[in-house]
Amino acid sequence: VDLSIDVPLGAHLRLMQLSNDPSFEGATWETVSEERMWFLDPEDGIKTVYIRYLDKRDIVSLPMNDTIRLDTTAPAVNLTLNGGAVYTIDTRVDGVVAYEDPSEPVRMWLSEDDSFDRVRDQDYSETFEWTVKARESDHWVYLRVEDAAGNVGETSAKIHYATIIPIIKLSLPEGEVTRATDVIPVEITPVDPYGGVEVQLTFDTFPTEDTPWMTVSGLFEVEIPDGSPDGPHQIHARARNAAGLESGVESIDLVLDTVAPSLAILYPVDGSSFNQKGLKLRLEIDASDSTRILRMAYVLDEGEPRDMPDDELVTNVTLPGFGDHTIMVTVEDAAGNIATSISAFTVEDADLAHTSVGFGLLMLVVLVLLGSAVIAGYSYRRSRTPGLRSVKLLDGDGWHHDWTHPHLEEDGEVECAKVPVVPEQVSHFKEVKRVAAEAAGAAPEAAPEASMELEQVAMPDELGSEEGTTNEWKEF
Repeated sequence: VDLSIDVPLGAHLRLMQLSNDPSFEGATWETVSEERMWFLDPEDGIKTVYIRYLDKRDIVSLPMNDTIRLDTTAPAVNLTLNGGAVYTIDTRVDGVVAYEDPSEPVRMWLSEDDSFDRVRDQDYSETFEWTVKARESDHWVYLRVEDAAGNVGETSAKIHYATIIPIIKLSLPEGEVTRATDVIPVEITPVDPYGGVEVQLTFDTFPTEDTPWMTVSGLFEVEIPDGSPDGPHQIHARARNAAGLESGVESIDLVLDTVAPSLAILYPVDGSSFNQKGLKLRLEIDASDSTRILRMAYVLDEGEPRDMPDDELVTNVTLPGFGDHTIMVTVEDAAGNIATSISAFTVEDADLAHTSVGFGLLMLVVLVLLGSAVIAGYSYRRSRTPGLRSVKLLDGDGWHHDWTHPHLEEDGEVECAKVPVVPEQVSHFKEVKRVAAEAAGAAPEAAPEASMELEQVAMPDELGSEEGTTNEWKEF
């Protein structure tokens, strides 16, 4: 250090002594001088230099001193842009300088590079404004600060000027159709170069400024408002990245479905019994849902489940045998709602049934034939005993004959013949008998001799008269 010494005038001083120690231990006497270069003790800090004089009478004066701070270390300087933000969407940024050093700062320099060749110094300030170029990239600010001792400290900071808006993709892990009633899991996949993406999520309404922001991390659970009806709905989301850039509102459609599908087994009808040939059975169902049918399956007689063809309500089922069976159909919709229907039925072998019917018909025919034979026999017997109460042979100019028989049915009267005869023509009697026999259904035989007096004639056996029966002929 350079010392400036004010030497007292008129003191008749002859020598002086300088020391960094107040005891002047090891110090030597030297000629009095008004200027002197001096070496302080090492290590930064407050230093004191002592001086005393020796006059011509060899009297030593009281010591005098002065202090100075020894500062050989550059100041510690730190620079923060926009409060430490990594990104900015404004070209104007605010800088804050943090300074640490025993010596006070005096001046500083700000630059876009570390050369500081094209910039001027300015008075030290803890805050300043800086402008970056409006292009997508990192922007650096370099700072140099000089302290009162002449030591210089340097630092720098960067900030990224951001222009890319975040993109998000919404997906529903459990599908777009759900039977949930409380929350719906939502997965959000952000596409953003800056990171730190936050989102706002709402159900059926668009996000507002008051909607809370949530950091994207794993699955989100969106609450379903109480009373939300079944049917189509939407989940809305808006994203914001670390630069503060916000995306537009993205939406995803979903359907609430808490009702099981409608299901009915049309064939075979529950409780039915029917005949069929073979063991192939047509299973026909009617199934519908407000969303869509995802899976259909049936179980026959508590066997293994079998899937039915997609979008087909009719399928063939092979029965293990004839008899009683049970078939259960299960339908599941896209939301996971399940409907079940059961049909119990009986299947008989149609071929065996036809054989039984044929046998029954054959027996019926046999019985009919037997009955016919009986009737024929009865009729034949009746033909031998005609069911006639009287026979009238009429013609306007003829004659009339009535007869009775104990075996004849009551109330029987048939007009069986008309023979034009006159009483004198007794020879026509044979013809009359023949006609009567034909009317009774018997073959004619030779007629007995008739008396010319027409008083009594025996009737032939084929007319059913008992032996000894006579009939009386009368004239008109």
